[in-house]
Amino acid sequence: MHHIYHTDSIILESRPLGDGNKLITLFTRELGLVKATAQSIRKIHSKLRYALQDYSIARTDLVHGRELWRITSASPVAPLFDPMTNEYQKEAYINVAKLASKLLPPELPIPQLYDDMVLYFQAIAGVADRELVRNLEVLIVMRLLVALGYLPHDTGFAPLLEGSFTALEQLPVDRLLLVSAINQALHDSHLV
Repeated sequence: MHHIYHTDSIILESRPLGDGNKLITLFTRELGLVKATAQSIRKIHSKLRYALQDYSIARTDLVHGRELWRITSASPVAPLFDPMTNEYQKEAYINVAKLASKLLPPELPIPQLYDDMVLYFQAIAGVADRELVRNLEVLIVMRLLVALGYLPHDTGFAPLLEGSFTALEQLPVDRLLLVSAINQALHDSHLV
């Protein structure tokens, strides 16, 4: 008998797998990054279809199979991505989700980063200002890189690594300086 893991998951991305199935990349608080299959999700009658939309949070039940995780059930918690969102919000959502999918190690829980990602996605949903969207994107990428050890925590950026996303009106440090540090860390990682 297999153990069923009940966890909230950020749906980072998905792709078709076989006839009617999908391979879904989830970032969970308890299990970290998980790639799981959802059987028959692309069929009209699928109960999982609406719960597992890209860029949303879902309460998922996962079972570890021989080779892959399987999603046995799911219910939507919150949509993080609204297709009607303006273009720069949409771009920020996708950039962060794809970067997290590439950089996060499989099955390594990082609860604080999970919480930060949820706060980021919630904060960006209500932002109409293009510059603030860019600032928030820089902040979450900094937090991602620090959590994974690609940037040291003891840099001059430490005040940016904690606290709320919603309280931020402007970055206390020049964004170009932060972007330069991010690009250097990504270059040094050889992963992107």
